Amino acid sequence: DAAKDAANEQLFDFEFILNNTAVVVNNYKCKGTAADVTIPSRYKGKPVTAINNAAFPNSAVTSVTIPDSITSIPDAAFANCSQLTNISIPNSVTYIGYSAFSSCTSLKSIALPSSLSSISEALFFGCSQLTTIHIPDSVSLIRPYAFYNCENLETIRIPVSVTSIGDYAFDGCPSSMTVTYSGSKKQWDAITKGSYN
Repeated sequence: DAAKDAANEQLFDFEFILNNTAVVVNNYKCKGTAADVTIPSRYKGKPVTAINNAAFPNSAVTSVTIPDSITSIPDAAFANCSQLTNISIPNSVTYIGYSAFSSCTSLKSIALPSSLSSISEALFFGCSQLTTIHIPDSVSLIRPYAFYNCENLETIRIPVSVTSIGDYAFDGCPSSMTVTYSGSKKQWDAITKGSYN
């Protein structure tokens, strides 16, 4: 409705795409303000289907809720959001880009969507407060540097669906980290593992 649209215009710059059938969040206007942010699922009656990769990096957001009208999160989307403690990602999201949460130094945990096929390169690079991560059963690839320097990562669950773990994916993680894997030793040995893991 008009009131919601007007309120959202205070927070975001929107752009219509695909012959005005869909909307992109191009910019978050309050980058310096610590705030809990909910991205709207609709604007002026059209679905919000994308977030520009320049909309949120380096902002002071503390919490972000992404609507289920969005299917992908772009590269570096929330990089260097050092006050981000909570991000809600719907299962509609099937792709999260390179470095999307790198250096989110206040992020302690995150629930990844159940339809994700890979953990992108440097996705959680330098997330120094991340303590636990549950990788969904849909994931087959953990790309290089995915959890590099996650120095407080205590527990991680790696599903049987994973076939490849990239170079340095877990470099800089604590040696005391607990890794849970439900497959057999033979399956574990068959995973292609890069250097420095």
